[in-house]
Amino acid sequence: MKAIFTFFMFSLFLLLTFNSSAQQGEGIEYHVVPPAYATTAGTAGFLGPLANSQRTYQLLIHENQLTNIVGKEIKALTWRLLPSAAANWPAAEVTFTNYDIYLSESVPPANRSFTFADNVVPPQSQVRSGSLVIPTGSFTSGSSPNAFGLEIMFNTPYLYTGSHLLIELRHTGFTGTSASIDAVGTAAPGYLSDFSATWFGNYTATTGGLQGNFSAVRLSVDDPIPVELTSFSASVNGNNVELKWTTATEINNYGFEVERKTISSDFAAVGFVTGAGSTIFFTFNNDESHIICLFKSAPPSLSSTF
Repeated sequence: MKAIFTFFMFSLFLLLTFNSSAQQGEGIEYHVVPPAYATTAGTAGFLGPLANSQRTYQLLIHENQLTNIVGKEIKALTWRLLPSAAANWPAAEVTFTNYDIYLSESVPPANRSFTFADNVVPPQSQVRSGSLVIPTGSFTSGSSPNAFGLEIMFNTPYLYTGSHLLIELRHTGFTGTSASIDAVGTAAPGYLSDFSATWFGNYTATTGGLQGNFSAVRLSVDDPIPVELTSFSASVNGNNVELKWTTATEINNYGFEVERKTISSDFAAVGFVTGAGSTIFFTFNNDESHIICLFKSAPPSLSSTF
C-alpha cells in the first residue's frame, strides 16, 4: 500500500549560539555613530541625507566605533534634525525618487579618498533601493539633541562581522524644502581617526568628492536569523522518501538532523546532513505506512550530540 506522509514545516527548530548578549527575537537594538554623540548634539550640521537635490555621500566608520554590533545584522538607519531646527520636518510629505544605500567594508577613515570607489573594500552590497516616502513631521524638533526620525528600512539586512564600515548613500532628491541634520564637524575630536565623510552633488558621482561633516547616524541592528528556509518538498520514490529543501542563508549552522516518527512511536533520528547553504537532498527508507518527518538545524556547539 502506498505510504501516507505528513510533513510538519513549522517543526523546524532553529538553534543557535550568538556572539552577543541579546537573543534572537528580543527585538531591534539601536547604535548611534559616533557613539559619543548618542545623547549629545553634534558640533555642526550637514544637508546631504535630506537635501532636495541629488547627492552621493559616504560615511567611513572605524571599527572601534562598532564593537557592540559585531555579529549583528544592520536593518535600517536614520538621522536627526539640528538642535536649532525651528519645526518638525517635513512640513508636507515628500518623496525621494531614488534613495539607494550601499554597505561594505571601508578603508580606515584616515585614508579617505575623494574618489568614491577607492573607499570601498569589496564586495559592496546594495541594501536599499527605490523611492522613499517621508510622511509629514517624521523628524521632530525642540530638543538637544533631537530624537532620531523615520527609520529608513533596508531591503536586505547587512551582517556586520567587524572591520571598518562604509555607508554610501545615493539619492536623486525630491520636490520640497531640504533639511539640515545633526552632524560632527571636521575639527571635532575623532574626525579622520574614528570617522570621516565625503560627498558630491550628483547621484552618479565617482570622483571629485568633497570633505563633508559626518552626520550622526542611528543604526537599527538585530541578531541574525540562523537559517532562512525558502523551500521544502517531499516525495515518494518506490520505498524511499526523498526530502529536498533550500536555504537562503545559514549562519553558524553545523547541519540538519532529520527525524521521523510513526503514529505509535516517538521521533527518532534517521540521518544528518551537513549545512550547505544551498539546495539539500536527503533520502531514507520507509517501512511504515504513516510517517511524520521533521528536521532541525543546530550550531557547531551542539554537533557532538549527533
